[in-house]
Amino acid sequence: GTRGELGDAGRADVARAAVKVDFPQGVRVTSLAVPMPYDGGLAIDSHGHAWGWGVDGSGQLCLPHCGPILRPEKLPLSDVTLVTGAGNHALFDAGGVVYACGAGDRGQLGDGSTAGQHDPTKVVGLPSGPVESLTSSWKGSGALMSNGRYYDWGYNQAGQLGNGTTIQSSTPQRLPGLLTWLQLSTGELHTCGVTLDHAAYCWGSNTYGQLGDSTTTERLSPVPVSDSLPFVQI
Repeated sequence: GTRGELGDAGRADVARAAVKVDFPQGVRVTSLAVPMPYDGGLAIDSHGHAWGWGVDGSGQLCLPHCGPILRPEKLPLSDVTLVTGAGNHALFDAGGVVYACGAGDRGQLGDGSTAGQHDPTKVVGLPSGPVESLTSSWKGSGALMSNGRYYDWGYNQAGQLGNGTTIQSSTPQRLPGLLTWLQLSTGELHTCGVTLDHAAYCWGSNTYGQLGDSTTTERLSPVPVSDSLPFVQI
């Protein structure tokens, strides 16, 4: 909690019991970011406002100052329905538009550049239509559309974008193939997803067998997880 990660207005080194996050009176939180940005917190309230606290050294909380933020501050976004963050960036669906803030050195903001942004910056290149969920990883980002198509962008050293290359992208690229996705989850250098027919696939780094395909071979495109079980979430 030394940099406000606990959001309780303090800077205790360690909290060994749960502490209450110090939201203003009357604020009712309806969801939290999954995952959270590095050493920070993000939440959405019942009125569609986003709140952030903790480390903000790269502008990932979309605030004009760089923290640490010891208690939740309202972020300059409205009608927020989705939020996620990892590393030093964050993504928001606000009014049906996906925005990003924070470090952009690997293209993870999806605005066509590798510049960082403290102000909410629109992700360019996503198709029209509702976004079902947002994903984030260390220097990577993704959006699952309501039609089951998945777009991702950012760091791609191990092929975690699943597009058959190791070239990073600063704009969203559709994950190739005919699979329809139900849910996705991203790790530091790999991605896994569940399809509409409840099969699990993974791609990217596989040094420790994290792709579940019975090998330790890096995969640049989705490969099936070696199990016949029907998956519903990953």
